Amino acid sequence: MAWELFTQKKYSFGKPRVTILKGGGILINKNCVEELIKGKKFLNLYLNTEKNKRMIGIKPTDKEDMYSYRVNAKTAKSGIGISAISFFKKSKIDYKDLKQRVYQPIWDEKEGMIVVSLEE
Repeated sequence: MAWELFTQKKYSFGKPRVTILKGGGILINKNCVEELIKGKKFLNLYLNTEKNKRMIGIKPTDKEDMYSYRVNAKTAKSGIGISAISFFKKSKIDYKDLKQRVYQPIWDEKEGMIVVSLEE
């Protein structure tokens, strides 16, 4: 048999994507960081919600306080992952039963944040 080594360890969607995991995590892919945040310096994220429209906002910031989520600067270059269980519970977003898991975010220039609509 002629075995061929699989060398592509990572798959890129090619487009900015935000994934909400069944376990309550939020993943922001590399393309989202590069194309939407566009090199802005940040070490933390604020999570926001627009309950009436079922939208979440992810705002990069260099402020560190009790409301921000710390981002590992090394891994931010390949994407960002944070645990957001308390955010989802407080916002009454049932992250376990979302029909869709991967979302195409937009950049809200006025608010300076990534916006994700949870509407199917």
